[in-house]
Amino acid sequence: MAGDLNVTVGALLLGVLVTAVGYGITTMQTYLYMSRFPKDPWFIRWTVWSLLILDTFHITMSWHMIYYYLILNFDNKPALDDSVWSFDITIVVTAVITVIVHCFYARRVFLLGGRNWYLIAFILVLSVVRLVFGCIVTVKIFILKNLHLLPHKISAEVGTGIGAGTLADCVITACLVYYLREHKSGFNQ
Repeated sequence: MAGDLNVTVGALLLGVLVTAVGYGITTMQTYLYMSRFPKDPWFIRWTVWSLLILDTFHITMSWHMIYYYLILNFDNKPALDDSVWSFDITIVVTAVITVIVHCFYARRVFLLGGRNWYLIAFILVLSVVRLVFGCIVTVKIFILKNLHLLPHKISAEVGTGIGAGTLADCVITACLVYYLREHKSGFNQ
């Protein structure tokens, strides 16, 4: 990571800043949801709270990572080659968040799609693959430590995990679009 700082640490900083904006939006949406829909089922409220807590943990780890690289190790290029623990943790936290969201939307697909268990099983298998490979990548990064080794040592695991998560997202989106169009009520605009 010590190569071109603009490409590495600069991109990391911009990513964390954009993530912080997203976190602010998530916090506002959580507040609005909780104040406007206090009688929603407990599992939906639990899902919203758990996602906010995990997102808070994720942004905290991201801030720590940026602080470590840009403040604690300012002008220490060799330190940029090593992975900091908070960077490693964000990977598995993201995978857990993804699984929770996939399960929430899989339930919606299940209810709208006539309780099709095969479709839900496919979505959940993809989501579990995403989680498992997120955990594998996290463990490998903790072991390797050197960021220069990562593209050569974990690219297959990263690709499999992200690919499974993306495929689950596409299946969920396609199903929701199809089922919602099929169930539209016919109200005029």
